[in-house]
Amino acid sequence: MKRIKPVPLSIIWTIVILIFPVLSGVIATVFKMNQIEIFLIQGCFMLLSIIIPVIYVCKKKVYAEEIGLRKAEPVSIRKTLFFYTPITF
Repeated sequence: MKRIKPVPLSIIWTIVILIFPVLSGVIATVFKMNQIEIFLIQGCFMLLSIIIPVIYVCKKKVYAEEIGLRKAEPVSIRKTLFFYTPITF
């Protein structure tokens, strides 16, 4: 696999991912949508902002280890889930 430069690529992906929420806000404002329509359009644009990088990763065959992801170890799963539980008072 061809070596990629991580800093420029991360800047490009940050811009791409930020474009979608901004664009959904602009569309909602210009068309003066109600609250439900705004939630739907933002949800669709957020989904697109996730799908595009996933397609890129699949096409370029980038492995999870290359981008810093790894499987959870059975011992650390309990500690990890502790941070995901919501705090209720």
